[in-house]
Amino acid sequence: MQKSAAQEFTGFGYDQALYDQLTEFKETNNLSDNRLAALIGCSPGVITKYMDRENIGDLPLFQRQIQSFLDGRQGLSESSLLRGVCRTGPFETIGETLRMTQLMRVISIILADSGTGKTISVESYVRVFPTTLLITADITRRTARAVLKMLFDCIGEPFYHRTTDQLLDRLIQYFQNSKRLLIVDDSHFLSWACFEAVRRLYDACGLAIAFLGQHRTLDQMRGHRGMLYDQLMSRICLRRDQFPIVRGDVKMIADSIVPGLDKDCIDFLFERAQGQGRFRTVRNVLNLSLKFSEMSKSRITLETLRQADSLLVR
Repeated sequence: MQKSAAQEFTGFGYDQALYDQLTEFKETNNLSDNRLAALIGCSPGVITKYMDRENIGDLPLFQRQIQSFLDGRQGLSESSLLRGVCRTGPFETIGETLRMTQLMRVISIILADSGTGKTISVESYVRVFPTTLLITADITRRTARAVLKMLFDCIGEPFYHRTTDQLLDRLIQYFQNSKRLLIVDDSHFLSWACFEAVRRLYDACGLAIAFLGQHRTLDQMRGHRGMLYDQLMSRICLRRDQFPIVRGDVKMIADSIVPGLDKDCIDFLFERAQGQGRFRTVRNVLNLSLKFSEMSKSRITLETLRQADSLLVR
């Protein structure tokens, strides 16, 4: 009796359950063989053979590699975080909001002061969920075409000799029915036209989108055409703009840089964290104090922190 394809597949030593998991991951995230191979760390040819149920070389070793990859995608694990990251309240809230945005396939907006930890939260999320698309705006990349170019860089396609409309149409085609998340960091730099281009992507292909930036991001969304502001804002399902700085988070950061500071020192750092720069200011004061301590070969005291703080630009 002739064996079925599934029987032959299992006969090679393939793990059918593992194959199904990888297939679901590939389809859910709309990944090509090349992109999936890059994430797993193997050649595209091996992935193509595996997905086509063909025999490959060291199958047990490759299946362990796949299992390790899939295990690492199960959530925000300690081992996946960036080195030196403190899981503060804002860090946890931003991570939860990004995950909800992706699962619900909606648009979200996260607004926080500079130094709250937006960027490090995003970088940690992308490390845990590597199919996430991350682009970062700045003063030189704030036009619609520049944003679309960054997206083309994410998918590894050339963007030359295409009009802006052609770029957008190709991205819509590429991400059609995709369940991936696009994060736009430093969104306060974007022009009104950029927000409209990203909104069109959302409307046309259902790409989940998260805008992160300072509170003036809303002013940028309004642009000079306030009559279309509601059209964009009505699509924002999740909004997070309250990130209180608590003493426990400040102590967590302090302990990661200079363990064992006394209560007066923590109180001083907590007070500084309420002002401009938030957690970034705390880190700057601590790092500068650490240098003073090394130079003088003395322990860090409240006076050391005040001396370091006096040298920072306000």
